[in-house]
Amino acid sequence: MKRFSWLLVVLVVGFVACKKGKDDENPVITGMRINNAVGEVVVEAGNTITVETSIQDSRALGEYKFTVEGVFDGVPTAKKQDFVPFQLNETFPAVNRQDLDFRIFDIPANTTAGVYNIVASVKDKGGNEGNTVYFDLIVKNSSTPEFDILNPNIRADWKVQAGDTLPLFGGITDADGLVEIKSALVKNNSSVYNETIALNPASGTFNLSGLPLIIIPATAAKGTYRFHLTGKDTQGNIAVFRKDVAVE
Repeated sequence: MKRFSWLLVVLVVGFVACKKGKDDENPVITGMRINNAVGEVVVEAGNTITVETSIQDSRALGEYKFTVEGVFDGVPTAKKQDFVPFQLNETFPAVNRQDLDFRIFDIPANTTAGVYNIVASVKDKGGNEGNTVYFDLIVKNSSTPEFDILNPNIRADWKVQAGDTLPLFGGITDADGLVEIKSALVKNNSSVYNETIALNPASGTFNLSGLPLIIIPATAAKGTYRFHLTGKDTQGNIAVFRKDVAVE
């Protein structure tokens, strides 16, 4: 009977030890900064981005993945310069239980201007996947369209009521010629208003008063919305203007 009891104790201890040894906790990206910014950074083509990512795991880290990708449509021929979208898809080893990954990436001088999506993710040595962090990288270059927004004042808070219109005055210019203008009002990644205007033939200027009235829906809930305005030129370069709009 005593031999049986000891055998039972050994089996129980062995089971608990095995269960305790199982790695079922996910690693975590605890912070990410690009050029000391959080969430969004604007960079001129030809410069660099400095990426700092803090990651940790209860046991042992395995790898850290960093990708950059922009989605750009095809553009007309007869370009004055060949611009190329910037792309990265890199996996780096991550060590210990905590790691501060520090890297510097070059943005080529002929990088296509526009918004790029940065995605960072991490795995531990047990293969568990951690959280994913997203970051907007806005690249500008010497051929990027230029905004001149006169009203509303871009330095002031934009406040509206549900059912109001958002008057927009000013213009967009581009030496190579504008081919497309887009405007949108977004709440929680869902568009409550959007408009696309194709310019054919391309034009060196666009008067913003030519946009249809930007209407805040009468049913719009109170809160902060984001207004997006983009202009694309014949080179495929995209200029981006963003402004928070408070619906009161």
